[in-house]
Amino acid sequence: MASRPGRLDLAWHSTEPNRSTQQPVRLAVDCRAIGQVDIITGTSSFDRDLNRTNTADTPDAVLPRPNDDVRADAAHVQAVLPPAS
Repeated sequence: MASRPGRLDLAWHSTEPNRSTQQPVRLAVDCRAIGQVDIITGTSSFDRDLNRTNTADTPDAVLPRPNDDVRADAAHVQAVLPPAS
């Protein structure tokens, strides 16, 4: 991502994804050291079909998709990760 002057683009990749197949998981990031945080987009990799996987024959079966459950307030970012994401 290319940042504009005075702006920091923050992206994260969870090394501990939501392994629950039933419940969403809340993720909270403390960004006070950065200052004011604004959310522009959120994405998560998941599919409602929990048996679908990427394979050599179907490498794009499960792709990142918009996650509308990402919020920012002052210097905190909160997201809800869907089941098995």
